[in-house]
Amino acid sequence: MPTITIYDSEGKQYSPDQATAERNERIEEFFFAGVRLSLNLSHGAEIIAFFRARESKTGRAEQYYAQYQIQTFDRSALAQFKTAIEERASELGLELDTSGQDVQVFRELGTDPGSPPGDDFDRKLIEQLLQQRRRVKVGVGSYTKALALLSSLNLSNARQIAIADDGQKDVLSDYNLVIEQGPHQGIQPIGKTKSDFEDTQSQREDQYIKEKIQHIKSEAVDIQKNTSISEDELQRRLEQKIPVLSTSRSSSHTSSRSSTSSTSSRHRGNKRNDSLLNSKSLPRRVFERIGGGKTLVLFISILLIICGLTGVLYFSGIIETIPGGSIIPGVGTPAGNDTTTTPTTTTTSLLLYAALRPYKERN
Repeated sequence: MPTITIYDSEGKQYSPDQATAERNERIEEFFFAGVRLSLNLSHGAEIIAFFRARESKTGRAEQYYAQYQIQTFDRSALAQFKTAIEERASELGLELDTSGQDVQVFRELGTDPGSPPGDDFDRKLIEQLLQQRRRVKVGVGSYTKALALLSSLNLSNARQIAIADDGQKDVLSDYNLVIEQGPHQGIQPIGKTKSDFEDTQSQREDQYIKEKIQHIKSEAVDIQKNTSISEDELQRRLEQKIPVLSTSRSSSHTSSRSSTSSTSSRHRGNKRNDSLLNSKSLPRRVFERIGGGKTLVLFISILLIICGLTGVLYFSGIIETIPGGSIIPGVGTPAGNDTTTTPTTTTTSLLLYAALRPYKERN
């Protein structure tokens, strides 16, 4: 048969004769840890909850804990526990006060807390850690979210569970699951649970992805089995509804085309280069054979210097014949003299003669 006991803020069992009441040290420590709900499923089931009540309508609301003992625990036990507290408080002449934020857990016992915090992956991760007999401490943003998380989990691998304001207190050190209310977003691991989350996250992600992919494959098989849609049409519709499928496929094709185009361009470019190299003109080959641009510049510079000096000497009348050149008609050495010539100096002399003759005649 269920039994219920009421304790005050000092951990004493509430009764008309406070002088003879014994103190429960664990309940007293619950006050300092801000425990709002405790479940112990080791032997039968024990439920402890925080609430406030007044001894009279004009009195001050005091803090209390109610301890509930039952044979087995199920989801309906929390609603039954709340009803038992209300009945026992009435018997003791206490008037419940459910207006404060710290009694939100008691106020919402047995009700639908709504959607749980975090995502399915985080909740599965908590269950996996509990299955591995690890102690889990996580933070959520409100008492309502704490109740929602509690109701969404499979608690078959958890013996002791608590919702509290400070999950780091020693009184909760042996608990399998502690849900801390505070300034948290979603589900945030606390203490050693942070490293436990990181250690198992990669493994759990792989398993989670495999499960989801298998589910999608199963659904696709059912669609093909129960409808006349073709495989190509099903794939087209999936790509329309799930953009990531179309994007990844398009990216793969684009990458393939880009690679092929790049390879073809390189082949064409190499062919053009080979053609240009094989079709070099004769002057270009000669130019390369004589040493390129530097040699040509040096040759022209020397030629200009020689021409300049020769021109100066000729114009001043010091010489009548270009040195090393042929006899210029009407000027210089008489006919019959044997003068050795070279093609280069002959060409140079003729050029200089054509350029300087007008000046010579005027003088």
